[in-house]
Amino acid sequence: MVICPTLIAAAVYYQATLIYEQNQSYNISAINSYLDWVNVMAYGYHGSWESQTGEQTALYDPSRPNLNTDYGVSNWLSSGLDATKLLMGLAFYGTSWVLSSLNNTGIGAPTSSYYEDITYSDIVTFNTNSSVIVVQDNTTVCMYSYNTASLVWIGYDSPTTIASKVQYAKNKSVGGYFAWNLAQDDGNWSLAKAGNRSE
Repeated sequence: MVICPTLIAAAVYYQATLIYEQNQSYNISAINSYLDWVNVMAYGYHGSWESQTGEQTALYDPSRPNLNTDYGVSNWLSSGLDATKLLMGLAFYGTSWVLSSLNNTGIGAPTSSYYEDITYSDIVTFNTNSSVIVVQDNTTVCMYSYNTASLVWIGYDSPTTIASKVQYAKNKSVGGYFAWNLAQDDGNWSLAKAGNRSE
């Protein structure tokens, strides 16, 4: 008879305190005792509820010091979570808006509307347009692209920024990382491979 072990995991907020639930906190002691790991959703920091561009996977963000991956991971660890139980989330999709104008095209630029969530595969196609400008933002460790004709702006991760985030996870000695979701990668599995290339 073969006995298969039971694994118990949970998808959790980017930090240990649920700020939208009257500052309730996860029971860290119970997680350490009973769960094999937690998938920390280190993405979704910005989106359709806002009228300006934002990096939804920002590793760091000086303009929002409590709304980024470094803050969230540090908060979980300082709250007592066993580091080996923390898996850091990576997003294989981007978040997009329509810019109000070309007068301001950076992170935090005013927008006329939210556009959509867009897969990394579609972002690669978007970036082939001759009207698109691609920018690597070293402050947030993210990318953004915008079309000077349609004014569509997308914040996302590239193989370079994914590799940097995986290295960050390794430096923090956490249990690992996960992707949401693999099917959104491009046909060459560029983002998935970037995680394997990090030292």
